[in-house]
Amino acid sequence: MILTLFIVTAAAPVFTSPSTEARTSLSGFTQFLDERVPEYLAAYDIPGVSMALVTDGEIVWTRAFGMADRETGRRMTKDTPCRVESISKSLTAWGIMKLAEEGKIDLDAPLNTYLKSWQIPDSPFNENLITVRMLLTQTSGMPLGTIGGRYDPGGPVP
Repeated sequence: MILTLFIVTAAAPVFTSPSTEARTSLSGFTQFLDERVPEYLAAYDIPGVSMALVTDGEIVWTRAFGMADRETGRRMTKDTPCRVESISKSLTAWGIMKLAEEGKIDLDAPLNTYLKSWQIPDSPFNENLITVRMLLTQTSGMPLGTIGGRYDPGGPVP
């Protein structure tokens, strides 16, 4: 949901080209988002989204748009819990590639080199041969795990 909205926001000229102010200042950009995000939600049938802009590690703007639950009419808020799902893959990959670019991570080093409090679980594969690159390209042979099974979406938030 968030990745979709990010991509749509990046493709904003499809709707209308943002002004110079919207491209160069926080207030201009947030005004642009305030105006356009509801249009994007409607155009792409997205029920709701919660967004945050981060600059230099600090949250500089937050806003929620749309519905958290269409059936009940409950509005999305900045505090509405949302499942992160697969957006974590692209954000993690981006962060890893930044670290690799800075020479802080070797993509071909065994992953366990970088893991401190957790190690790759036993599997039919030699976990000492699994590299960061293999995880990024989904060629490690790791199982999918407990997607959707660990926490009941309707249950208590851990």
